[in-house]
Amino acid sequence: MGRTQRIVVVGVCALTALALGALVAGVPTGIVRVLDVANSAALFVIAASVRMVHREQRLILVALGLSALGDLFLSRVLPAPGGAAGMAGMACFLAAYVALTLALLRGRPGPWEALLVVPFLGSGTAVVWALKDELTGAFLLAVPLFLLVITMMAWAATTTLVRTYFVPRVRWWAAIGATVIFASDAAVAFEMFHLPFSSQPPMGLQLFVRASYVAGWLLMLLIACDPVLRDGAGADEPVRG
Repeated sequence: MGRTQRIVVVGVCALTALALGALVAGVPTGIVRVLDVANSAALFVIAASVRMVHREQRLILVALGLSALGDLFLSRVLPAPGGAAGMAGMACFLAAYVALTLALLRGRPGPWEALLVVPFLGSGTAVVWALKDELTGAFLLAVPLFLLVITMMAWAATTTLVRTYFVPRVRWWAAIGATVIFASDAAVAFEMFHLPFSSQPPMGLQLFVRASYVAGWLLMLLIACDPVLRDGAGADEPVRG
């Protein structure tokens, strides 16, 4: 990990700790939301300030920008007509995960590599099943579609572990980051749609959502900032590890 990446980690962790501390301390919701948005915006601004050599890094930059925009909608800092902020935020994150998938997926998966999708697909299906009676209107289709897209993103990132296209640290950052983002969004689904949580989600759930969101996207940011994303045979073609 280079000097730039270490500075990024320290800065983002400090800002995250501030946001989590404000939440626990009972700071007004508006201030907590501003801190949340500041965190996601900081991730994008840092990525945008780094010179990027590879196409994958530029796609991750796009994903970070879309996630920051989605956070603006979901936190209600950026209003949407007719109360459609939730749908607008989901659309932004949906596009962000498509960008991440394009950045991380390399070539056709081998037969057993396809099995790596099973834990994500199973977990996503379990979330939809648990919330099936609480999803109404457009969300009845939007939430399953969202979980399917993020399942494909997490799977694409996990397949990097068994290939030599990216350098080892980037493979681990991609796989762990995508898995954490998947877990975060599964928790967000309960925070948004599970009726007992609709008015006041449990503090533990709120802390987990915020911490995992930043941790997952921070790992993606480290990939965008990495000066040596790939090397050797993996610089041109995906090679199975």
